Amino acid sequence: MGGIFEGFDSVNEMFNRFHELLMVLISCHVPLKGRRRKMSISRNITNIVKRLQTCAPNETDATRTLQLRLDKVLHRQRVLLEHEIANSCDTKRFYGYVNNRLKVRDDLSVIETSDGVKLTDDRLKANYLCNYFQETYSCKSAGDTLPVLYPKSIPVIDELDVSSQNVLRQLQRLEAKTSLSPEQIPALFFKRAAQCLSMPLSIIFRRSLDSSEIPDLYRHAWVVPVHKSGSRIQAGNKRPVSLTAVSCRLLERIICEAMMKNAEENELTSDDQYAYRNGKSTTDCLTVFFNDIALYLNNGKSVDVVFTDLKSAFESMPHERILSTLPLKGVGPKVVQWISSFLKKQKIPG
Repeated sequence: MGGIFEGFDSVNEMFNRFHELLMVLISCHVPLKGRRRKMSISRNITNIVKRLQTCAPNETDATRTLQLRLDKVLHRQRVLLEHEIANSCDTKRFYGYVNNRLKVRDDLSVIETSDGVKLTDDRLKANYLCNYFQETYSCKSAGDTLPVLYPKSIPVIDELDVSSQNVLRQLQRLEAKTSLSPEQIPALFFKRAAQCLSMPLSIIFRRSLDSSEIPDLYRHAWVVPVHKSGSRIQAGNKRPVSLTAVSCRLLERIICEAMMKNAEENELTSDDQYAYRNGKSTTDCLTVFFNDIALYLNNGKSVDVVFTDLKSAFESMPHERILSTLPLKGVGPKVVQWISSFLKKQKIPG
């Protein structure tokens, strides 16, 4: 399998060759539409919709009759689906359906600027959100670059396990999602073709880590503005969520898991940290917090609680400061250099 990369020197050329082959194979062997047999209720809905589209504007009675019939059929379809999900004993599917029903769709129909101007054109809205998010992110520090120090008492990880076996395990752990990424290939494809893709991806990952070279596609991301709270037309009430290439996320996960494993084994993390740690959650944090409060109150002591919230804490952190801190957590120079290359020249889509 590694023969497909013969004659290619750079990681970008290797990845582009790999991506081109995947796109050719998908176009030749993956059907564009499933051959599922439609249920009678689905055909009924299709027929009603077609009849509604052919109704003349003056046929109000017929249009209303068809609309009521359509509402009844759609309600029946939803009831049958809910009964099927409830009887399937599939908790993941059940909670996924509930969350989907409770979710409020944010269609981004209007975005209001700081001057009070309401934008409705898609291009204008995208450019305004892009500029707003760019102002939040800080990629450079104000001349406070710190020296890179490697403590002798901390084991350093510099060689990561990017073998085909480990890559295969990571591919099999992917969620079977059909949404696209900058690769134009869904995670479902990578998961189902894991046995065939693990070896070429392992070769690309190893070359990328050894040379600190990043494929150009890994520098692209699709940014989706997700509503947080408050008015839905205010850009400040949205946070950007980046959707990167699936294979890029695989390599990021391998690096992250190695860093966290080394930090946990050498007690480089605080016991008071509950976020981004295996075996700990927000529920655990709240349980410990309320237990401590209860102990103080039972002993007749007063308790002062201070809550702080750092605005855009992750986005505004200078990259130089992050890179200078990594060695203190046992991250070796090769991995630090790869992360440094990854953070440079990131392309923010407009």
